[in-house]
Amino acid sequence: MFFFIVDRYVLKFILLVNIIKLIIKFLESCKCQLMVIWFEYFVLTDAYD
Repeated sequence: MFFFIVDRYVLKFILLVNIIKLIIKFLESCKCQLMVIWFEYFVLTDAYD
C-alpha cells in the first residue's frame, strides 16, 4: 500500500516536470520568435532612417 501511494506521487511529480519542460520549451520558442521580429523591426527602421 505504501509503495502504491509513493508510486502515485512519483508519477504526479514526473508529469509535473514534463509539463514544466513543455512550458519552458514553448516560452523559449516564443522568445526566439519575438527576438527575430524585434531584430527585423530594428533593422528595417534603422535602414529607413
